[in-house]
Amino acid sequence: MKNGFSKTDLAAVIARARDIPQSTARMLVNDVFTIIIDALCAGEKVNLNEFGTFTPVKTPARTVRNPKTGADMPYPATKRVRFHASKTLTRKVREA
Repeated sequence: MKNGFSKTDLAAVIARARDIPQSTARMLVNDVFTIIIDALCAGEKVNLNEFGTFTPVKTPARTVRNPKTGADMPYPATKRVRFHASKTLTRKVREA
């Protein structure tokens, strides 16, 4: 059994469902992900109804401890993406 579901798999499903060439479906999938990534990089929240919300989050700089030496060391501020699944997605996964 295959482990996971890739962008290629998603493009194949879209191509079959919409009766379009797989190359076109692959281009559409890549465009969607590029748009989402660009919006997150610009600091925008991305809300996909019935799926979930991607939110860019800034993590402040802090001091961490090196577990090997025990020495304190600075950890720089970073940006992360937080995903919150919608109630619809959560319910459907639980019922599956």
